[in-house]
Amino acid sequence: MKKILLSLVVLTIMGTTLWAGTRAYFTDTETSVGNTFTTGTIDISVDGTNPWTRTTPYQLTDMKPSQTDYINFTVYNSGTNPVNLYKTLNNFVTANVATNESEQEADPTGEVNDVENWINYDLKVELYDVDPAQNPTATPVWWENIYTDGMGHDKLLGTLEDQAMYLGMIPVGKWMKVYQSYHMIPTTGNAYQGDQLTFDITLTAEQLGAHSIRLENKEQVNGQSYTMWWDSTFADLAYKVKDSKFGYSLNVQGAANGTYNLVAWEGYPGFVWGAGPTATVLANVTVSGGTVTLTDQSVELNKNLTNAKVWLAPGAFVTPGTTMTLGYNPATTLFDTGLMDYYDADL
Repeated sequence: MKKILLSLVVLTIMGTTLWAGTRAYFTDTETSVGNTFTTGTIDISVDGTNPWTRTTPYQLTDMKPSQTDYINFTVYNSGTNPVNLYKTLNNFVTANVATNESEQEADPTGEVNDVENWINYDLKVELYDVDPAQNPTATPVWWENIYTDGMGHDKLLGTLEDQAMYLGMIPVGKWMKVYQSYHMIPTTGNAYQGDQLTFDITLTAEQLGAHSIRLENKEQVNGQSYTMWWDSTFADLAYKVKDSKFGYSLNVQGAANGTYNLVAWEGYPGFVWGAGPTATVLANVTVSGGTVTLTDQSVELNKNLTNAKVWLAPGAFVTPGTTMTLGYNPATTLFDTGLMDYYDADL
């Protein structure tokens, strides 16, 4: 009996195998040919040179108390991606290169060599669609007063050594003019006669999204906006530049309690400060106790945002992913310090 059953099992398996071997299927095959994965480039030139070369370093000579001198240059984005630009002043070296009677009386030991702490530093940037060196009457499409002398919150040059200063975003094929002024404080004493400071200027262009962008308090004076760098109120926005949804994390510190909308609007070129544009809502934010943290959030936008300004604006909630007419409340709004791009991977 066992042998009979075993034979039946073997015959069944053989029959199944033969049936499967002779069976036919309708099929259709489609092939996507030549798919590519291509990386972009990050590249800048300065005053028309790449790499940045000068026959002689910048020279600010024969400086005296109350005098101001400048180092200005223009950065062009020659790569294939928009970049966030940072500037660092580094390698500070001080020396006493000349001595006279007045300097010796004020500094008999010759050890006073911190002239960098007697220089007020200004920093301003302007973004252009055309080369401002070739078009001197061109109007900037975006600007930022980062440090400003004479407004009651002066920035000493010595406090900036090795600090990466964010200048803003430069779109592909656009120009950023960087203005720097060095103002010797009026009360600088005789101990600084004959002193010298040498330093390097380093520019770093970085892909968007590598670091968070900061929204800050600003004030307006004579139609110009100025970053209140001394203020402790800010919001840091980290976001993914390209994905199927806008993914972000937000850290708000020091803001007044209440409800806010995080919004972005494509105001460049041709935006008007405080003109009440139509903005895309990225997030609803409730501040309690002056702070809020949103981590690993996302919203479906179904659109790209190119050269967009970002504000954290007070007001009633509007559904994220929709648009709103943006009001203007400068006292309680946190404003962009650089433009941003977001690319919807589904489009």
